Amino acid sequence: MDRHLKQKIRIYYIHGYLSGPNSVKGKLFKEKLNAINLKYRFCDPCDLKISECIDNIYNKIKNDKNVILIGSSFGGYLSLKIAKIHKYIKDNNLKSRILA
Repeated sequence: MDRHLKQKIRIYYIHGYLSGPNSVKGKLFKEKLNAINLKYRFCDPCDLKISECIDNIYNKIKNDKNVILIGSSFGGYLSLKIAKIHKYIKDNNLKSRILA
């Protein structure tokens, strides 16, 4: 088997604006896909700063070579921003983005 296929792919779930990593969707993705549910917000939603959310997510995924991001609502927006800002698309580390 090709060594690239043997590399472990990690699936990350990025929740929506008023949701959390342990929401119904988060639990479903964890149970069915073994997704890692990320918490990116450590403040009230009204105090949220997009740049901090992106940094929090990126710091948790930056060492993985094969990443799939599943984003729900605002989490979908964040996953696309991460892919663009950190050049995951260009470097081909991000295998896909799924907006739920």
